[in-house]
Amino acid sequence: MTASNQTRLHVFSVTLLSYLMTLTCLMIFLDAETSAKFKIKKKSILDYDDADVERLFEQWEENDEPLEPDELPEWKQPSPQIDLSKFQDGDVEEMLKMSKKKKTLMMFASVSGNPNKKETESISQLWQMSLFNANIEVQTYVVSENRVLLTLKDGSLAWDVKDFLIQQDRCDFVTIEGKEYFAKDRTHRVQTS
Repeated sequence: MTASNQTRLHVFSVTLLSYLMTLTCLMIFLDAETSAKFKIKKKSILDYDDADVERLFEQWEENDEPLEPDELPEWKQPSPQIDLSKFQDGDVEEMLKMSKKKKTLMMFASVSGNPNKKETESISQLWQMSLFNANIEVQTYVVSENRVLLTLKDGSLAWDVKDFLIQQDRCDFVTIEGKEYFAKDRTHRVQTS
């Protein structure tokens, strides 16, 4: 064997050895990454935490086709496009209705007089039942002696709920998006002692 052949053989051996080492390192790295990804499989189901369940859900959903926009969770749904040319002279309330369409909205209502919590709860249940009969789904939560939180799945209905509530005898005022709407003939809050 000549010196040039030995040199070629040596270069070939070193190159082959470096390729094999690189391939081995890559396989070890991929194996570590894969085992970390599927580490959840080695745990007992009783030991799963929220992160494990979320990873499992992501693996489950990996190959699924994307959901339709109306099937997405509310926070992932695209916002409705609002055509500003439809609004007459800056009708803010109508613009708010359109912007809250199909979005959860919370509003507050205050019960007039000096009710206790039980009385406020019965009045809010009556309001909820009346609104349900008008095909408006609303959840009510008593937050203080005379204050009720109302939650609507479709925020555009909040102004219809407000119109209903301010006509009720026991409603003092309604708050939507930081703006107060007073009941019947009132223009300010009634002070209770």
